[in-house]
Amino acid sequence: MLPTPRRVKNKAPAPVQLTPEHLIREARELHGDGSVTVCLPAESKKRRIVDADELAEHRLERRARIVTKRRSQYERAVTTNPLCYDAWFDLIRLEESANAGDANRIRDLYRRAVANVPPAAAAAEKRHGRRYIYLWINYALFEELDAEDVARARGVYRECLRTIPHKKFSFSNICVMAAELEIRDKNLAAARRLLGNAIGEVQLQLQLGNVGRCRILSQKFIEHAPSSSHVWRSYAALEKKLGETDRARSVYDLAVSQPALDAPELVWTDYIQFEIDAGELDRARQLYERLLGKTQHLNVWVSYAEFEATACSGGAAIAGNAAEKAERVRRCRAVFRRADEHFRGCADDPAMKEARAMLLQQWLVKEAAFGDLGEVEPVEKKTPRRVKRKRSLLADGNGGGGGCEEFFDYIFGDEEDATAAAGFKLMKAAYEWKNSGHVITY
Repeated sequence: MLPTPRRVKNKAPAPVQLTPEHLIREARELHGDGSVTVCLPAESKKRRIVDADELAEHRLERRARIVTKRRSQYERAVTTNPLCYDAWFDLIRLEESANAGDANRIRDLYRRAVANVPPAAAAAEKRHGRRYIYLWINYALFEELDAEDVARARGVYRECLRTIPHKKFSFSNICVMAAELEIRDKNLAAARRLLGNAIGEVQLQLQLGNVGRCRILSQKFIEHAPSSSHVWRSYAALEKKLGETDRARSVYDLAVSQPALDAPELVWTDYIQFEIDAGELDRARQLYERLLGKTQHLNVWVSYAEFEATACSGGAAIAGNAAEKAERVRRCRAVFRRADEHFRGCADDPAMKEARAMLLQQWLVKEAAFGDLGEVEPVEKKTPRRVKRKRSLLADGNGGGGGCEEFFDYIFGDEEDATAAAGFKLMKAAYEWKNSGHVITY
């Protein structure tokens, strides 16, 4: 049973008030040796700062104290463990916010940080290697964006590519980012070289069996350089090497659909050869027709005709069949005829005349190669003669005559027949008009 608490009857203040100071003083008197140590709070009153300048100065002093305290903490952390890249990030971020105008101080911190290359054991975990690469990336971005020194940023990327132990770990985005820097600096040749080095990383990852990583890298390269034919061809070659026919076809189809490519003829050639190797001859024909819808170049027509001359959907036995051979000859001849009609319709252009002459020469060689199935004579009748002509030049505008110049022209056999027929009709009409009894009077 708990005792009943006593009630205080006299609530008047005592004549001597006991305070904490009295209690401490009595304790010290009881222990004359001074063994009792008591820390009392400083007697300071909070004062209100009204002046704006004084308030700003007070805030700066408080911020400086905080920065100094944190700097000492981060410096102690990176000194204890130089491979603690998170501490380096914190220290660099602190200096960038506290000393934004002191580029040399921040640059020295970056140099100190990237000098700590992770060892092989740490790099094998990938996390340390990735954090280390991000230090280089931030360093390069600081030089380009904050310090506005493109030359230093380029040097940072180059030093990073030399420092990274690629056999232990690598980071192909460095090559892509370095190439983007060169593109922003309008140095396309250097950008192409860097992208070529990055594609070599894809081959390395493929040898290591990281197929998913290879695809990710290839897609990143395409995102950063959609007009690079080399990047598209490398991605398609990767899928072909993996045996992914549908994937490779999709990559090629996306490539030829791009509005601008630096070497579209290479992509089209690879795409058509890919379908031929896969035995999809109808798809190859469709690709040739699509290509002719984009360009009517002589090489496209000749390549199309060569394809039809050798295309055979069966094996060697069917290829030697007379009916199959006759069908190939017919298809090849049809392509040459279409090409001849196209260039003949553009006879006003001297370049088209020369292209038609080269086409007929290729056609004649092919007909001769067909042997008994060839029709050499009709093509020989079309072959042109090369003649020298003169044409007048425009006046120079200073009162001088324009003069004339010599040039070579082509007169095709079918054009000569048409000209001769027209001349014969004119002479016949004149002869009939003369014999009709008309008299010319002056």
